Amino acid sequence: MKDLIKQVIIDTHFYDSMEKSTNFDNSKFMTFQNLNLSKTDNIQYRKLHELSDEEDILILFYNEQFVAGDFWTADRTYTFSTVFLDDRISFCEEVYKHGSGKEDEWKKYIYYADIDSIEIKSDAIYFFYTKEHIANEKEYWKNKIANTTDSNNKKIWQERHDNCEYIGIGSGFFGLLCFSFFDPIEPFFQKVKESIDSIDLDHEKLVEDYQSEINEALDAEDYHKAYTILEEYDFLKNYLFFQYDYAFVYGKLDKDTIAIETLNELIKTAKEQEINYWVDRAKMFKSTLIEKTGNYYEALQLFNEGLKNFEDKERTGYYSEERSNELYTKYLDNFNQLPYKDRKVIYISNTDEKFKSDTLTVLQSNKLPAISFPAHHPINNETYIGHPFNQNLYIPIQHYDNELLIDRINEFCYLLQCLGATSITIENINSDSNSNNSNKQIDVNVGLSGLKHGIEVDNKNTQKESSERQISLRIGKNQTFNPIKYPYVPSDLTWLSNEASWQRLIKQRLEGSLLEHNEFMSSSQNQVLNTNEINDLKIDLKLFLAQANVNVKKDIDLEIKNSTSTEWKVKVQFKPIEQFDDKEIILNSPNNTPTLSVSTNENEYIEEYVFLAADGEFSERDLRILDRLRQRLNITESRALELTKSLNSYSAEEKELLDEIEFMLEDGEITDREERILLRLANRLGISEHQYFKMKLQIIEKFNR
Repeated sequence: MKDLIKQVIIDTHFYDSMEKSTNFDNSKFMTFQNLNLSKTDNIQYRKLHELSDEEDILILFYNEQFVAGDFWTADRTYTFSTVFLDDRISFCEEVYKHGSGKEDEWKKYIYYADIDSIEIKSDAIYFFYTKEHIANEKEYWKNKIANTTDSNNKKIWQERHDNCEYIGIGSGFFGLLCFSFFDPIEPFFQKVKESIDSIDLDHEKLVEDYQSEINEALDAEDYHKAYTILEEYDFLKNYLFFQYDYAFVYGKLDKDTIAIETLNELIKTAKEQEINYWVDRAKMFKSTLIEKTGNYYEALQLFNEGLKNFEDKERTGYYSEERSNELYTKYLDNFNQLPYKDRKVIYISNTDEKFKSDTLTVLQSNKLPAISFPAHHPINNETYIGHPFNQNLYIPIQHYDNELLIDRINEFCYLLQCLGATSITIENINSDSNSNNSNKQIDVNVGLSGLKHGIEVDNKNTQKESSERQISLRIGKNQTFNPIKYPYVPSDLTWLSNEASWQRLIKQRLEGSLLEHNEFMSSSQNQVLNTNEINDLKIDLKLFLAQANVNVKKDIDLEIKNSTSTEWKVKVQFKPIEQFDDKEIILNSPNNTPTLSVSTNENEYIEEYVFLAADGEFSERDLRILDRLRQRLNITESRALELTKSLNSYSAEEKELLDEIEFMLEDGEITDREERILLRLANRLGISEHQYFKMKLQIIEKFNR
């Protein structure tokens, strides 16, 4: 296009033919043939007309007009500048008030392709727009008017809507007092229009050829050929349909990163141009690329956004609700495998509106993943938070940290019972019952006073304290037991693998040295939402409710917050180990596997057997030692064989875990961090925590010998 404009300038002898006798004294007129601007002027004009460094100035007009003021008005200088570029003409007028600087500014640009014809008067040129441009302008101002409530704006925009067929540009923008009959302005624009019309015809033919070739390649699913066609027609890259084809082909060639980048740019450009068709199609195709990454919810959101206003919806197939349902089902099927942070907080809604942020995921109440809730839940329009160590359980977010504390304390008490506790006492060490009673009395008095005077009383604090008192009643306890079963670690614990102090307690207890213990627990230890997450969550929830047009009568700020921290002391006393008659050792993984009960003598034989077996094979001396020990402990040969067969039945997974335990113990002890690693490995290998601790103790005893 640049070469075309240059040729028209040459053919119309624009510089030589342009009238100069009426030029203002302080003015400039140049074409690309004699453009000679200082560095300062070049920067000034480019900044004034917002030109990029790549754009060439093909024609330049500039002039200044000084208008002297009088007693009431100040002197003013008016500057007019016009630049012809390869695709448009840019006009700029500035008004400088002497003594105070720039007072006003007006800018306008006209694309050659939007000019249908021109009409020259002595003092102005009138540019008449094409029908397509007029239709686009009217639609633009119509939308602006519809989306404002400002009466002044409506009036201004209505005038622009009604008068968008043409525009008049004064002769001053061309450095003239008036236009001459001999000025090359009209021939210039006539020749530009003829050239553009010719190009348009050629261009339309090229577009038809491209679409025929690319469609043939895509129908044949020959994406390498399609890529070659895209390269050949690269000059169409500014067209939205070309950008979509480009992304589509790259997606089919598994170059998803480039495809997504192209779609993002396409969506941005189409939004700016208000071409919703390509915005919608790009979002729906982008959803297929995001789906390949396993991010089904984002893919679902993108698809729904695109399908919502898409004009070519289908009853079934790709452009239909079927695909939306398919994506949502995939998300639900994979929900439990998501990282905890991506499914930490959910909101149950009976709407079809989808919403997901870094802190919140909205799920449909009639279509939920394989998760569980407390009794009488889930409830519509309720927020739930996932249990940090039980991936299937979700609890109401209100007072969630206290609920987790209750769950943690209950599990700890269960563990203590299995370890042979004789008494368990749980005390709140930072409560003040007198203070609670006092607060309760104050709340009542204020309430009565408010009622007497017709005042609406906010009882949120009273409700909060009442709720926390109820939680205290659920935690506090004092129990006594008479344990009979030998101490053991149950296999169905949720918190143990993440509680280092519990693991040390188990080690001390099973070694027989621990009789009393105090464990301190705080509700703040169970807070899985920090302050920033809580603030973001409140904003996201309000945003979703507004987006889905859901009216929920609840105080989100009151519901979503961390509770006041409470501390508890769990005091336990144990029955001495030596007072238990028999010891039960689980020799295999406890998945429906029978246990082997052994006496103290038999346990001594097993420990010796494990110690001698550490090198992988028994020497004759080892066998003699074992046989003498068997006789001394009064164990029959058949019973000894039964014991050793059970020990030797370690699975490949158990042997892998044994190797890791031995490796960790090479430095003499297992740190808390190493313990957590081993417990995670045991869980991954399908080995219970009880079996893990038994295996670890056997290795420790071997090392101690």
